[in-house]
Amino acid sequence: MLRHGGIVCIRNSTRGRSSPYEQYFPNYASTLDALPAARDIIDAFKAGGFTLRRHDVVPHMMAQNAKDLAEKAAFRADSTLIRLSDEDFAQGLAAMHAAARSSSEPAMIDIDLFTFEQS
Repeated sequence: MLRHGGIVCIRNSTRGRSSPYEQYFPNYASTLDALPAARDIIDAFKAGGFTLRRHDVVPHMMAQNAKDLAEKAAFRADSTLIRLSDEDFAQGLAAMHAAARSSSEPAMIDIDLFTFEQS
């Protein structure tokens, strides 16, 4: 239970933001449609008696490079990767491993950070 005037922070991916996975996995973009829109999160908390105090978009490093991202993706522990067909997942993972040989850039994603105060 949150005390009156308490603060809640939500850090979540939202619909409409891109992901480093998009360039590798067939049909990945369609999995992003299942994510909530920022407005959906804000409206849900407002309906629950909260006031939005701040909404920021913050950069997040998913992995040091494409090789590290491929190793993480192989576990298929991401809620968007699990929605892919086995065939699309296998194709994407192969594409990631191929790209890992030539890419040393960090894999970045923008994440929404919401701060709400209980009214």
